[in-house]
Amino acid sequence: MKFFTALHQRFCLPARQLRRNIKTRAHFLTGKLLDFGCGAKPYKEFFTNAAEYVGLDYENPGHLHKNESIDVFYNGKEIPFPSGHFDSILATQVLEHVEDLPFTLKEWHRVLKQGGRLLITAPFTWEEHELPHDYRRFTAIGLEQLLVKNGFHCVEIKKLGTPIEVISQMEINYISSGVKSRFMRIVLEVFFIIPYSAYVIVLSRLLPKSEKLYFDTLVLAEKL
Repeated sequence: MKFFTALHQRFCLPARQLRRNIKTRAHFLTGKLLDFGCGAKPYKEFFTNAAEYVGLDYENPGHLHKNESIDVFYNGKEIPFPSGHFDSILATQVLEHVEDLPFTLKEWHRVLKQGGRLLITAPFTWEEHELPHDYRRFTAIGLEQLLVKNGFHCVEIKKLGTPIEVISQMEINYISSGVKSRFMRIVLEVFFIIPYSAYVIVLSRLLPKSEKLYFDTLVLAEKL
């Protein structure tokens, strides 16, 4: 199972982009770190500069929390920590599931110390998932505007993924969605998804660059 997990991380096109870009920016988050919507804490190993790592999540009926590493569950509204408690917040692929987003951004601002840092990734191109709690998608400009309006300064904004990667991943998702057998999923992964993804990775380096179609937006921001 670990072998296939490692293969998935290496060749799944959006996961590959997320891991690489989060890892290269992990050193910016220090001190007490809140992993908001932590799930299984897939990026915890990158944050070696964090003195304390706290995983917070919401009991979501559309998402099973089996085998996840959640330290604190919350009610989906108030974050159960005092004001100015954290030096950093990490929130990856979670904002699309937050029902009251303006309230949550105010809570992030409240629990962060002055000058505290925020590292976010949010989807722009992806299918509906974890229904019924899938509410929105984000352009890079829209996410920047949202953060600025709620008291943050955006230090860096990056679009993750290329058009050919996005188009190819949608094809992969469509084909694999109809495969229910675990054995057939392994066969599909080994003989189609991994070779095709490797080909797309090479092809994306050769085709003309464009930022009009991408998987996710990454933002590194600071509390003003």
